[in-house]
Amino acid sequence: MNKRTYESDDAIFITVDTAARITSLGKNTVRKLAEESRSGRKFGRAYRIHRQAFLSYLNSLEA
Repeated sequence: MNKRTYESDDAIFITVDTAARITSLGKNTVRKLAEESRSGRKFGRAYRIHRQAFLSYLNSLEA
């Protein structure tokens, strides 16, 4: 059974699905980049990404 999750635009931690939707990248790529940037964390069975740290890391890659 899937749980419904609602994430606001100002959420500190986001899911891999949300990060993929925001960045237009695939889920595997998002998870790999989150691990590279050390912005991903496991909370129980859920994997969450620190939104600001992840987006800052992506911006640094573009520069």
